[in-house]
Amino acid sequence: SMADPGKYREKKEVEEWKENRDPITLARSRIERNFPHLASQLSSIEAEVEREVLDGVQFAEQSPYPNPCDIGEYTYVE
Repeated sequence: SMADPGKYREKKEVEEWKENRDPITLARSRIERNFPHLASQLSSIEAEVEREVLDGVQFAEQSPYPNPCDIGEYTYVE
C-alpha cells in the first residue's frame, strides 16, 4: 500500500505470505474443503462484500469533512 511501502521486507517473503499464509485465502480453502456445499456461494459473497466496500468508500468521499471542533465528540465518556 502507499501507506506502507514494505521496504523492510524482501519481496520473496511478502509473496510467500500472500500465497501460503493469507487469512482470506486460507479461510476460502477451508470452506471449500470442509463445506463444499457453501463453496459455490463464495463468489457471490465476495461480490456483495466488494459492493459494500465500494459503497462505503463512495459515501465517505461524498461526505463533507467533519468540523474540527467536534474532534472530542463520542471520544470520551462524560
